[in-house]
Amino acid sequence: MNEYLSKKIKTLSFIAMIMVVFIHSYNYTLSIKTDFKINPIYHAIEDFISFHLCRIAVPGFFMISAYLLLFEYQLTIISYFKKIKKRIRSLVIPYLLWSSLWSAVFILISYIPQLKAYVNNPIALTSSFGHLLLSVYMHPVCYQFWFIRDLIVLIGISPVLYYLIQKTGIVVIGFAYLYLLFSPFELEVLHNSSLLYFLIGMAIHCGKIPVIPFILKTNTIILGLLWLGVSYMPKFPIYPCNPIDFAAPIAILLGVAFVWKVYDYCKKYKPLIKHLENNASYSFFLFGIHEPLLICLKKTCFTLIGFSNEARVLAYFVLPILVYRIAINTAAYCSLKFNPLYKLFVGGRT
Repeated sequence: MNEYLSKKIKTLSFIAMIMVVFIHSYNYTLSIKTDFKINPIYHAIEDFISFHLCRIAVPGFFMISAYLLLFEYQLTIISYFKKIKKRIRSLVIPYLLWSSLWSAVFILISYIPQLKAYVNNPIALTSSFGHLLLSVYMHPVCYQFWFIRDLIVLIGISPVLYYLIQKTGIVVIGFAYLYLLFSPFELEVLHNSSLLYFLIGMAIHCGKIPVIPFILKTNTIILGLLWLGVSYMPKFPIYPCNPIDFAAPIAILLGVAFVWKVYDYCKKYKPLIKHLENNASYSFFLFGIHEPLLICLKKTCFTLIGFSNEARVLAYFVLPILVYRIAINTAAYCSLKFNPLYKLFVGGRT
């Protein structure tokens, strides 16, 4: 992989991480809980950014992770364990450390009356040891780590997935797509969507999706319009409680391709790209700290200024920026002052 591609993937991963912060900044669920009369314009803005523009972020992470995994990948025991060894450092150890840290913080806060309102999912210490371990490591309180958990599982079974991609091409992706749409079952340790997008990333690396070159040659503006148009296609109420979004994977693939192409155009805005490239190494720290920091800032904000449409919009746009600055500054400080410990928490990323 050449230097330009390496920087591009690293920077786009960082942009996707910022998108995740905006996804979690969504306030609609808080509006429902407070029986608040929602301004439809404000709601449409939040919905457009969080669930249309930023919707590509997490699938994009899975696709990038699978794509990178297959560099120098072979179906041999030596190759497999070489990859596993690297991922233990970059994924497993950070997963265990962050899950333990936030669980300890949540337990401590839940015993402080003035702060316990900030804990949405308290951990019951009265549970059995086995149940406590499941609560901490299977369903971490820092809920964004479900992505790392799923990724660990996918990398563990990657030889099987790689073999299926090599032998069947997009056929296995078709089965994963149908399973995502129609299966009422989902493993506790692996979301059906995670499997689909990981397989797509593998297939892109192996050149098994023939439509990809055509998509990348499409005019960027047309590609963007197609992405937004498909992302707004209606869901089908086959299951009354869970309408099926047939178009979601197509919209996400178009969106990822659009962002991939737009990056090349944005290279001429050197200050912006330079800022992103310089801070991209802090992406994992931002991932680990943005929740519960964001929800704590939300609750503080709405406690101080009340819950109104104006407060909701202010919180939606300002708090992610505040979280970003806190995370980046904290990461820079910790990497300077506590470098060995910092590297453990971010999996050695630099």
